[in-house]
Amino acid sequence: MRSRVAVARSITSQLTSVTSATIVAVTMSVSVKSCYIRGLEKSPSNIFLPDNTPIFVGRSPDTGVTDAKCSRQQVRLCANYAEAIVTVQQIGIHACGFNGFKTQKDVRLVARHNDRLELLYGKYAYEIEFNPPPQAKSSTSRKRSHELAADEIGSRKMSRPDNLSNNDGEEKLSTNGIHQEMLNAGPSRFPEESDNDSGASAKWESFDSGKLMIYTASSVQHRSKIAAYDMDGTLIKPKSGLVFPKDCSDWQLLYPDIPGKLKQFHANGYKIVIFTNQAGLSTGKVKIKDFKLKIEKIVQKIGVPIQVIN
Repeated sequence: MRSRVAVARSITSQLTSVTSATIVAVTMSVSVKSCYIRGLEKSPSNIFLPDNTPIFVGRSPDTGVTDAKCSRQQVRLCANYAEAIVTVQQIGIHACGFNGFKTQKDVRLVARHNDRLELLYGKYAYEIEFNPPPQAKSSTSRKRSHELAADEIGSRKMSRPDNLSNNDGEEKLSTNGIHQEMLNAGPSRFPEESDNDSGASAKWESFDSGKLMIYTASSVQHRSKIAAYDMDGTLIKPKSGLVFPKDCSDWQLLYPDIPGKLKQFHANGYKIVIFTNQAGLSTGKVKIKDFKLKIEKIVQKIGVPIQVIN
């Protein structure tokens, strides 16, 4: 029997056909001489990031952080002066903050000049600072530009396709502070079920006897850039305050500014995708009808064309 991952691979062409992607090329009138993370709160000092040398930042006298939730090696930072980027990788158990979004353990992101980093989400804020500051301009590249380097991301969502880059070096990843994943296009496959055959209207599709379900809101378009998110704990939380929701109506947005941020990414040319893994569907504890209604209400609340994959 085909696994859920295999089915997901077979329909990646529905997400995007990555033939060309817009990336940000950095040009500098003067070469970068130094890089720091500059404390935005009561940090004892700025922290120097040497060129191409990994630095671990966390609970220490240098940062002044004494919070036990912040590991001594909370985040790994590696500056690249030639490209004016800093690779950011959460090492500690608790999430960091990156441009207003939560990071995930072992997922590498790329920070640029003036990007915001929080050692713990919402706390201990720093700003990336290159000297002299680089000047960014847009350009177009034929190669895929948004590659996810996540050692454990497959166990939490879908296994990464075998042809996705996993270079141990400093990957050139997406900026904008979100967990982004570009999937190679594969052969398309027709869904076993579809609530609506109209491409212009919202529709539900089912694959592999319901093991994979996809909701595509109206006005969703194929785009070369994807902003992908977890649903639970990243976009929503139980309204009841419990660890797990009581039912499909027990939810609220995690933060009030989430719709605004997603609208901004959508306006900047990103397709918004949500990955969720509702175990209750396979056990029968959650009715498919209730789950679908929950997803539709969440998308309506956010107010952006979104594709949801479960």
